[in-house]
Amino acid sequence: MENAARDGFSLSPGTSVIPVRCSGLIKVSFLLKLFAKGTEGVLVLGCLEQDCRYFNGSTRCGQIVDETRKILELAGIDAAKLGFHLISESQGKEFKKILGRFAKRVGKKRRRRVSASSSR
Repeated sequence: MENAARDGFSLSPGTSVIPVRCSGLIKVSFLLKLFAKGTEGVLVLGCLEQDCRYFNGSTRCGQIVDETRKILELAGIDAAKLGFHLISESQGKEFKKILGRFAKRVGKKRRRRVSASSSR
């Protein structure tokens, strides 16, 4: 994100970043709490496996995200609202693209739901 900021990228209003030392330390309960608080979408970014400073952190995070998606589906929440992507810290421009695509995907789903409920 720092590299993207150097390139002039800034987060849109309503977007928050929660830095963690390693994505592999994220817990299912933490992700579920974000959704329980009304967060519209959560994008988890981890480092590329070859760049991981910790033992298999990105692999563990992928498993955590998969497990959380299953729980979200059981709760009736669209699992696509939880994104996961591996990226290098030198890929500032790619970060911007990933975040933009995710925001569009979550935004489209929200608009569809709003229009469907307003037509009733």
